[in-house]
Amino acid sequence: FGLAPGQTGGPVEAPNGYYFLRVLEKEPFDPQEFESQRAEMAQRLRQQRMQQAFAAWFEDLRERAEIEDHRAELLGS
Repeated sequence: FGLAPGQTGGPVEAPNGYYFLRVLEKEPFDPQEFESQRAEMAQRLRQQRMQQAFAAWFEDLRERAEIEDHRAELLGS
């Protein structure tokens, strides 16, 4: 946040490497706009967490499943 437009900062460590960041532009903070969008952002974050939790649960369920294939018996092969 301390960089001016056009400046480059970094390196910033991330899980898959390092990044250098360049500020292209800055917009001033508008507290009224933030408050108007706050509920929507919170809802979006809740949705993402729910989807991640469901995906993790489903993946765990799939990994623990014991699947038996009885198609040959049913088809008479």
